[in-house]
Amino acid sequence: MGSKRMSILNIEEAADLLKMCRRSLETLVREGNIPGTQLVGKWIFSEEQLIKYVEELAVKNTKLDIPYENKPSLNTRRRNKGYNFHD
Repeated sequence: MGSKRMSILNIEEAADLLKMCRRSLETLVREGNIPGTQLVGKWIFSEEQLIKYVEELAVKNTKLDIPYENKPSLNTRRRNKGYNFHD
């Protein structure tokens, strides 16, 4: 039949997918911030749920109400002047 198979990831694979370290992912999933579950003492993740979570987070964190004109100009931004080798 046409059933779609769900991809299950271990914690290392999920951390690689999310471009983060394993410890950070473990902390976030323990706190309930990222979808995952423990099976026989090991964390497992649905690849589809992780991708959906990241997409929803990206939409939530996108600020569409800031006009482009309010962006600071290059002249008003603080810059690191660095070390002057000529003095």
